[in-house]
Amino acid sequence: AIETSIVFAEHPDMIDEEYADFSYFYTAIDDIYGGYNRNDAKAYAKRLVIAILKRAEELGNAEDVLNKIESELYDEDCGYPFYLGYIPKGITCLPAISFSDGEWGNKELENIVIPDTITTISDKSFYNCTSLISAVIPESVTSIGDEAFFGCCSLTNIIIPAGVKNIGNAVFFGCE
Repeated sequence: AIETSIVFAEHPDMIDEEYADFSYFYTAIDDIYGGYNRNDAKAYAKRLVIAILKRAEELGNAEDVLNKIESELYDEDCGYPFYLGYIPKGITCLPAISFSDGEWGNKELENIVIPDTITTISDKSFYNCTSLISAVIPESVTSIGDEAFFGCCSLTNIIIPAGVKNIGNAVFFGCE
C-alpha cells in the first residue's frame, strides 16, 4: 500500500476513478505514516493529498473531496494541500488557516494566484505566511475574512478587486 500511495502521489493521472474514493487515500496516508519517518511521511502525505485533489478536479468533485479532507484528514502533520500553494479549481471558499501550518505559518509559499472560482477568503487563510510576496485576488472574490493576511511580513504586492464588499478586521496586520 505504501508503494502504491507514493506512485499515486507522483502520478495523479494514474488514479483510476474507482480509486478516487477518499477512504482509500485516508488508509494510504495512514500507511505512509506507518512506513516512513515523520518528516518524509509528512512530505509524501501532502503530495498524496494534492494528487487526490488533482484527480477530483478532473472528475468534477473537488469541493466534495476538499470538504472530506477538511473534516476527516486535517491535522498538524498533513495540513491542507494549500500549504504548498495548490488550489483546486471548482472550490468557492478558501478555508481558515488553509495556507498556514498553524501558528508557525508558512515559510515556503512566495506567490499565489487564486482561481476565479473563489468568492471568499476565510479568516486567517494566509495567517503568518511570512515568505508570501504577492497574491493575485480574482474579481470573483467578494469577501476577505479577519486576519486573512495577518503576519505576511514579506507581502509587497496585492490588488484588492473592486467587487470585494466585506473586508474583516486586522486583514493586513503585521504586513510591511
